[in-house]
Amino acid sequence: MNSLMRNSSQKVVNLKSVYNFSSISIENFCSAKPRVLGAETRLINITNKFNNVNVRKINLGTNKYCEIRLDSPNCWKCEAVIQSKELFCQSCYAVQKPRDTDHFDIIGVKKSFNVDLAELTRNFRYLQSQLHPDKFTQKSKDEKEISEDYSMLLNTAYKTLLSPIERGLYLLELAGYPLLEGETIMSPEFLYEVMEINEELDDIDNLEDLQYFKETNNLRLENMFKEVEILFEQQDWNSSRSLLGRVKYFTNVHLKIKEKEGDILS
Repeated sequence: MNSLMRNSSQKVVNLKSVYNFSSISIENFCSAKPRVLGAETRLINITNKFNNVNVRKINLGTNKYCEIRLDSPNCWKCEAVIQSKELFCQSCYAVQKPRDTDHFDIIGVKKSFNVDLAELTRNFRYLQSQLHPDKFTQKSKDEKEISEDYSMLLNTAYKTLLSPIERGLYLLELAGYPLLEGETIMSPEFLYEVMEINEELDDIDNLEDLQYFKETNNLRLENMFKEVEILFEQQDWNSSRSLLGRVKYFTNVHLKIKEKEGDILS
């Protein structure tokens, strides 16, 4: 509230005003410059059939008020209004608590299976540079805890979105179609195919054959992930779940190949 009063001489722009709460809510924007310094501000709550919102009512000094929706959260420390993407309060400079959001939003990438990995890594590194606990050693206990929570969330989000299989499983969770362990029933033919592939891997004892086997499995996974991407774009959740269930088997093969490489080289 005080931050609004301190800025009362500045132009008020793009402030969402809810000035009619009849059966249909009417929204408008107002732009005006307060004519009196220290313009009165106060919080009000308006409730009707369709709305239950907190608004800040600003006296513009022109015999009218502009009511701002408090869609943005307030700073936990000084209660100034915080924009949704701000990490730090512009009034008291305190680090802000993590939003109740998903992995894509917290790192700032598009919610899609086809994630720009360069953007993902770039955003993650920037956020960690701002929020890592090492930067808050001289701050208050609350800010230290917030930075620790934020850092853990960022690490979890980055690790999840960096892996295609984990990213796909997470998208299914967000869509309400989680793939639970053992839930997808595979056909006997598919299971037999996987068994033969694993047996072939077990018989390999040199790097040349293992490299060919690895390239074959990588190509198989690449084609399957392309199909997964199309299914996600079509929001075909059931088919996505079924295909990701099969992808998990070949992802396990990929991990076994890496173990085999270590065994042969050791």
